[in-house]
Amino acid sequence: MKQHTVIKVWVDADVCLAHYFCVHEVPSVFEEREGAVSVHIKPDVDIQLLRNESEGLFWAAAICPVSAIKLKLETGEVVDGDSEIVKDFIACQRKT
Repeated sequence: MKQHTVIKVWVDADVCLAHYFCVHEVPSVFEEREGAVSVHIKPDVDIQLLRNESEGLFWAAAICPVSAIKLKLETGEVVDGDSEIVKDFIACQRKT
């Protein structure tokens, strides 16, 4: 399976139900804010952190119950938990 690198991440606030699974999966990227109705990306997240956390970000996208997490890959593709790329990644990880 091809390795994919994340270069951008965002949360669709209109879809997010603030389950916070992603915060627990990748606390260096996602955060819970008091009074907020959706998850937020930490303000100090840069592209190098995203590259380093790509595997965790794939897991976060996969476990989001409403596919609110969007990942832009260095190929230019945008994926979420419903994407075949994310599903293939999870399937390969489970086999190892």
